Amino acid sequence: MLKKALAYGAIVCLMGCCGAPAMAKAADAAKGKTIYSAKCVLCHGAEGKGNGPAGMAFSPKPANFTSKVFWQAPNIDATMVDSIESGKGQMPSFSDLSVNDVQNLIQYIKQAFKPK
Repeated sequence: MLKKALAYGAIVCLMGCCGAPAMAKAADAAKGKTIYSAKCVLCHGAEGKGNGPAGMAFSPKPANFTSKVFWQAPNIDATMVDSIESGKGQMPSFSDLSVNDVQNLIQYIKQAFKPK
């Protein structure tokens, strides 16, 4: 009986551990909007068109999140994560953001600017 109880406990523990990634926190666009306002709007603009006041001096211009071409790029989610975490061109890295912060930011950008 004790062996069965221990085996059952081990199975439940393994299922819980293996199931944890599937239960990852859903991205929160409202939190992403706050991050966008603090870190992105100066270059990408309030409307996500890449025309923020600081970004106007850049060449090439910051990404235009309202462009269909932007969203057609292969692996766009991974590219966005990499750009946010490592920087790209004149864009600095935002290594101070957590994994959840990055996902929240991407969720906001998708909801606010991605063409339908």
